[in-house]
Parts: sequence; C-alpha cells; structure tokens
Amino acid sequence: MRWTTRLMLLAMPAALAAQEREPAVIQVAGRGSVETEPDMAMLTYSVMGEGATADAASRALATKATAIRGGLLSVLGQGAVITTSEVNLTEVRGADCRTGYGSPAMLSQGACAVIGYNASLRGSVETGSVEKVGTAVGLASRLGAQQAQTSSFGLRDPAAAQARATQVAVRDAKRRAATLAAAAGVRLGMILTLNDGPGAGIEDDVPLPIVATAVAAPPAPPPPPPVQIDVKPAPIETSARVSVRYAILP
Repeated sequence: MRWTTRLMLLAMPAALAAQEREPAVIQVAGRGSVETEPDMAMLTYSVMGEGATADAASRALATKATAIRGGLLSVLGQGAVITTSEVNLTEVRGADCRTGYGSPAMLSQGACAVIGYNASLRGSVETGSVEKVGTAVGLASRLGAQQAQTSSFGLRDPAAAQARATQVAVRDAKRRAATLAAAAGVRLGMILTLNDGPGAGIEDDVPLPIVATAVAAPPAPPPPPPVQIDVKPAPIETSARVSVRYAILP
C-alpha cells in the first residue's frame, strides 16, 4: 500500500499539469480597410482691417468679416458652422523706426510715432457641402479674405466607417485561420479571444489645400455670381486590425 500511495502522489502533479495545459490554438492577425467619400469639409481664412486709429481698424475688420460670413453662408447654406478666433490689433510705425529683438525701447514719437493700426482675425468653416468649398474659397477671397483655403476633409460619422473596417478585418482573420488549419490538416474550432490589434484607427481627414490670394473688391452692386470651382476629394481610407485566437478541434 505504501508503494501504491507513493506512485499515486507522484503521478498527480503530472496529471494536473496536463489538465492545465492550454488547448492547441491558431492565432492570426486580420486586417481590413474601407473607403468612404468625405461628407465634411473644413476651410480657413484670415481677415485684415486697417485704419488710422484702433477703432477705425476694428470697424474695417468687422465690416469685412461680416461680408465674408454672409458670402460663405450664401454658397454653403445656413448649416455651415463659421467660427472666428485669434483677433489681434497691432500698432504700425514708420519704416525708419528700428524696433525688434535686442533693440532698446523706443517712445512712440518721431520716427517711431504710431501712424496706424492693423486688426486681424482667423476664421474657419465646417460644412457638409463638400462640392462647394472650392467656390466658397474663391468668393471669400473676392470679399477680402486672405489665405483662404480648404484645410481638411472628413467624415461626419467616422465610427460607422471604423465598424465596417473592423468587420472586414474579422473576416480576413477567419480566412487566414482557415488557410492555416487546412495546411496543417486540422479542424478550426470556435473563437477563444478577439481583440483590437495595435494601431487600429485612421486619419479623419485628407488635406487637400486650395489656396487663393485676396483680390480687389468687386465693382458696384449687383456683384457677379461666385466663380464655380468643382472639388472632388479622394475617399477617406479607414483601417482596422484585430487579433483572433481560434481553438483547434480534436
């Protein structure tokens, strides 16, 4: 009995170790991507106003910014979201005034007397009228905007595109696992784990700059219609990666 008991005790760790072994698995990484036509566009522009006084420069800036806003809404529709920021007002001195880094402080008199003011701001527009953003850039420049350009294109619902890309990635993982199982002469079992792979995610927008410089104000009203500039941005690619472990059936 003693020898039998000892043999049983020696055999138990090996049996437990065999039970704790992980099942045979096939682990694969699936990749997928989809292309979606952008349904959102962003454009940016700058506005400048000049005047002999700070109030005059500010009024010139406000008048020009209001005209640009109205023109953009007339092309893009009332659903366009226009925001402004980085309002700045600077003093202007004569060319003979030497100021800058390392120069001594100068009084605002003589060659350094203030001769005027520049006011500026930055504007941005978010719109779903993707096909009209080129026309909007041209009209904004006609109305006095500077550095008007499209800055990016994107998707209103990027999560939907990401979900479609993930579905493609999971199907790709299953195909890869089935190929490996067939090559190894085993049967593919159920999914044991399914995880997002590293690097899942995309760039939400595709820059496509259209730059236009400021031009002189149009003649007396009625102004001519805006020049149509057709825009057809490239589809946005959405990518996904998953890691899948399949059981191998006995």
